[in-house]
Amino acid sequence: MAAASAPLVLTDAFLSLDAVDVSNDLKQVTIKFTSPALDITTMGSGAQREFVKGLADSEITAEFIQDYTDGGIDATLFGLVFTGEADIVIRPTAAAAGTGNPEYTFTAQLTSYDGPVKGEVGDVAMTSVTFKPSGTIARGTGA
Repeated sequence: MAAASAPLVLTDAFLSLDAVDVSNDLKQVTIKFTSPALDITTMGSGAQREFVKGLADSEITAEFIQDYTDGGIDATLFGLVFTGEADIVIRPTAAAAGTGNPEYTFTAQLTSYDGPVKGEVGDVAMTSVTFKPSGTIARGTGA
């Protein structure tokens, strides 16, 4: 039996938007894949429902500590509000892609920029975004 690998604690995930490294402001990132279960049950199915996998979908969400300086995360994201599309690279760590650090690359539409200014008195200025890929997400290991 193979030894279990040590769990990875995310401390330096990498995210770039159009070749701009925004990792220093990144607090959270999620790549989510979903496929609906489509009901194909017929009268001939017996007493059990039957399903097939529907079309795959994916979504990327990220949360940032807001930065309004020139070249900060606000300038990068605001530039995508109207153009909408970005080439995105995500890795679990900032190290080069490899077998233990896969790289996910794709082109995606910015569908939500929640909170260029958001928060209450005393809060850290935060912002969150949602991207929908314009096609497939490639997974590479640099090999």
